[in-house]
Amino acid sequence: MQPTDTTTASACFRPDTDGASAIEWAALPTTSDQNHAAFLLPLSNGDILCAWFGGSKEGRPDVAILMSQLAAGTTCWTAPVMVSEDATRSEQNPVLFEAPDGAVWLIHTAQVLAMQDTSEVRVRRSRDHGASWSDTMRLESPPGTFVRQPVVLLDTGEWLLPTFHCGPIPGEAFRGNNDSSAVRISADQGASWREYPVADSLGAVHMAVVDQGGGTLIAFFRSRYADAIRRSVSHDHGRTWTAPATTTLPNNNASIGCTGLADGRIAMVFNDARSETGPVDTVTLPDGRIAPRAVWGVKRSPLVVAISADGGRTWPVRRTLRADPPERTEGEPKRNRELSYPSIVQQRDGLIVVAFTRFRAAIDIARFPVSWVEAG
Repeated sequence: MQPTDTTTASACFRPDTDGASAIEWAALPTTSDQNHAAFLLPLSNGDILCAWFGGSKEGRPDVAILMSQLAAGTTCWTAPVMVSEDATRSEQNPVLFEAPDGAVWLIHTAQVLAMQDTSEVRVRRSRDHGASWSDTMRLESPPGTFVRQPVVLLDTGEWLLPTFHCGPIPGEAFRGNNDSSAVRISADQGASWREYPVADSLGAVHMAVVDQGGGTLIAFFRSRYADAIRRSVSHDHGRTWTAPATTTLPNNNASIGCTGLADGRIAMVFNDARSETGPVDTVTLPDGRIAPRAVWGVKRSPLVVAISADGGRTWPVRRTLRADPPERTEGEPKRNRELSYPSIVQQRDGLIVVAFTRFRAAIDIARFPVSWVEAG
């Protein structure tokens, strides 16, 4: 069963509508026409923060970062507050990180209109779990740098920030045809960063990194070619990476979410959809290479949770979290039907929490035990 599709749904967790499932649902309150790219962060005090971007339409200058909070021991999310402040750029893709000193970092992008190759990465910090924020600073990076996935605190004490570069192609509007991934690593608590590119990662973006310990990191990528989720491995704390290789999981050129579980396995949320044809044209890159064009428009539904016990090589445990109803009900607005851009975390009590975009109208949140996935 699924939660009721309405923008006035309760911000309090409620049981699934069939009353028998272990899953609970909440819908974040918002007044924005569009809402997208949720990001969850469990805090050390037991609270959970959820940030996303909202406004009239992605790419417009009224798009800003919003945030809601679930206090420890409660069941209702707070009313959203705006935590970015530039009315001249579209502010998108929030990433939250709690540093070892307790400061919460908000890292996000800011671009001119829909031109992602103009993006810059910005940072604000909070010393009171998100109640107030520092002035905005720019994270030093080339124009067109984007973020989406969590910062990883390495066992060396360093911070690793996954990024991807939206490279321009002269004479063409941005369409994601020259995008590739890199990580930025800080050894001084975010004061400075050094970049390490992911080799042969053209078309592999939204890099999500899971730390397996001992210097081994596993990364999973969205594919601009709408074919399959890609996987890469580093054995030196992120300095070098294997070329991203296709996995058995499909991808529709949409974001994924993954997290390491307390038992050592990896959980992922993704759209079980891919392009039927793949790229049908090529483009000449600024360096002269011929590359496939990005594939857009593949359906962003259903949303599936999967679990791997072998570092992401296979995913035998899967369950559909939400599927798009085949038809709109009478009077329902004609919105984009996507269920997309998931963020996934595991609480200290073991429950999995997933936030995702519903029809670009709202951010829905589900929470459930790992056993709910295994029972699927």
